Amino acid sequence: MFDLNHLSYETSLSETDLRSLLAGQQIPQPGFDAEVQRRIRFLTETRQCEYEGEDGILRRRPYTRAEIADGCGITQAWLSQLLIKPKIPKLAHSKAIADFFRVPVEFFTDEPPRALARVLTRDVTPRLRSLAAGAADTVTTPAAMRIALRLGDREMDPEAEAALMLFIDRIAATPKT
Repeated sequence: MFDLNHLSYETSLSETDLRSLLAGQQIPQPGFDAEVQRRIRFLTETRQCEYEGEDGILRRRPYTRAEIADGCGITQAWLSQLLIKPKIPKLAHSKAIADFFRVPVEFFTDEPPRALARVLTRDVTPRLRSLAAGAADTVTTPAAMRIALRLGDREMDPEAEAALMLFIDRIAATPKT
């Protein structure tokens, strides 16, 4: 259900940190200045521009520092400072960098749990709602929804499916206390 590579790309968090957060664990948090610098560096290292090759095929390549600086309205020297030393850009520069890389300005300031929640809300929740809407006729309780979401579209072998159904039937027949 979760594409950790996509979540990492959208939050700048490592897959290890994402696994920890999804498991409800805390992760170490560096100082604010260093974290903003890391996230700006992450964008410059992971985002690519598209261009049409001489053969007419759409290709991708990393942005040059000159392209990033021009696109953000800052000097290459200031961009280099942002990438080398933990410095906080002014709000206008943060907004320009965010706009250039097509991320929200909160990308730089969200604490890791909030960054993950932002992306889950934007990208995963709509998919879950879509799945739930498709299963609305058969999945009617929160518990059944959790089971359906956990299984996803995996196929089970017939014996495992029969055992699971028997188990669920027995739980459902148990009186509530």
